[in-house]
Amino acid sequence: MKKFFIVALSVVFCLCLAGPAMAKVQMGGMITLDTYYQNIDDASASGGVNPGALATSDSLNVTQMNLPLPLNRLNAKYSSDDGMIGGFIEVRGGGTNRGDTGVVWNYGWIDWRFNPNVYLRIGRQTQSFAIMAPKQAVGWNSRGGRHLIMVGFGNIHGGSSRDSIRLYWKFNDMVRLEIQAMDPDSDPAGVSAANGVVTGPGVAAVAAGAVEDMAIPRFDMALPISVGNWVIEPSFTWLQTRYANIPGGSDDDFQIWGAAVGVKGGFGPVIIGGEFTYGQNLGGANHAGSSNWQPSAYLETTGNVRVEDTTGYAWWFHLGVKLGPATIYGVVANQSTDNDGNPAVPSITAGGADTVEWDIDRWAYGISVPISVAKGFTIQPEFMYYDYDDSAKVGGIDNTDLGNQWILGVQWMLKF
Repeated sequence: MKKFFIVALSVVFCLCLAGPAMAKVQMGGMITLDTYYQNIDDASASGGVNPGALATSDSLNVTQMNLPLPLNRLNAKYSSDDGMIGGFIEVRGGGTNRGDTGVVWNYGWIDWRFNPNVYLRIGRQTQSFAIMAPKQAVGWNSRGGRHLIMVGFGNIHGGSSRDSIRLYWKFNDMVRLEIQAMDPDSDPAGVSAANGVVTGPGVAAVAAGAVEDMAIPRFDMALPISVGNWVIEPSFTWLQTRYANIPGGSDDDFQIWGAAVGVKGGFGPVIIGGEFTYGQNLGGANHAGSSNWQPSAYLETTGNVRVEDTTGYAWWFHLGVKLGPATIYGVVANQSTDNDGNPAVPSITAGGADTVEWDIDRWAYGISVPISVAKGFTIQPEFMYYDYDDSAKVGGIDNTDLGNQWILGVQWMLKF
């Protein structure tokens, strides 16, 4: 008994001595399961139907239960005794492609504080541009496209991680400036076919050996402003994309830029949030939600390639009302992109349109009801409807029906 008492007391003393050190590191994570029923109409299942043509596929009905891999993760947070150095690291499931079961480094950053108001965040982290997101969760693995947080339906999201250095400068309790310089490579590592050069509706590769040739980082900037319960956050992104090894006499660069303003807050039981984004060629910088936003249309004429910029806007808005442990959200979103496919080259007659011309206007509507069942455990029933546009212009063809989809499901999430 005496030996047991001595051992137990020793363990307590060891824990007391180790406590301050242990307090520097916090562990956390998230486990998520999606369960849903999805309806995909025949036009959407066919990838779009031209006027007068018949759908090549019947409508589809899909029931799924799956772990949306990117939402399941483990992380650790570190802070030094004096608070001058901090760090965060996180791994999550893959998600580049449906069925990807790999594990990826989601975040890994170091915080270096010069004083309480100024610090650097160095490493893989979130982006500063268009960082807000609507209350919508089910659908990462959905057939026909990932719908998470209205990606591609009004939300051009900057939250996907990128390697970068970001300066935080807090002017006061209301205003903070963020300036971020990040890796300018818009293509996956090792990919030689340049992102902007080879993509665009109906446009084949113009040069198999085209490679990115960029010496300037991509720059993001944000200015979060807090007023009472409200946050207003304007942000901006810019990247000059340049390519080498393309045909002589061709355009070899184009600019990617975007401006956004987001608002979130509330009063009493009411919660409001929204964000508006406008920009050019945003698909060329791999912004999440830019699947409908091609980087540029490239027109090949007599060996030369000309850039036709793609412009567009996107917005979403949600309104929530708290009712006990549940909050009922209504969400609406819209995304519109346009490219007239008519660069100023001799082979195009005045006022004529090229076969790569497109104009797509997508809408999404839904209801989401997150319910807090216990500490860290949430059940979120949802119904979401996605209109891909039934009168789009794709490849110069008017009134192309891109179809619609809807999802009825429940997401189960545990945060710890």
